[in-house]
Amino acid sequence: AFKANDQLRQRVAWALSQIYVISEQGYQTQASESWLTYYDLFVRHAFGNLRHLLTEVSYSAMMANYLSFFGSRSKASKGTPPDENYGRELMQLFTIGLVKLRDDGTVINDAHGKPIPTYDTQHMMAFSRAWTGFGHGLSRDNLGLSAWA
Repeated sequence: AFKANDQLRQRVAWALSQIYVISEQGYQTQASESWLTYYDLFVRHAFGNLRHLLTEVSYSAMMANYLSFFGSRSKASKGTPPDENYGRELMQLFTIGLVKLRDDGTVINDAHGKPIPTYDTQHMMAFSRAWTGFGHGLSRDNLGLSAWA
């Protein structure tokens, strides 16, 4: 790998994997294909568009399990608000952050000198509703042939 033609792609992929992290904790499989498939998202999108990368990360079963939106249900379905964990992580850590910033990275304050938040509880509750209803698809082998059996 030291002399491979895609050194920069591999380094960017590794850096992205350090930002959009997942963990073995709480995950019930040690199957390497799941982990490699997740890492391949970063290799594939290393020089691409952040929106496309976040879409694939968000629809990954590995991320759904890690940040607990897998199996999350709506308030109408279970009587309690949906899990806000992934929505909060997506907004706080992966995209817009907690407070509004200028182009130079300094905090934007309101008229009272307090930082202006990028979102509030109402935004979070609405956003978390989008991350409900996810479950496992049909099992398949590496070539997807079992779906045709």
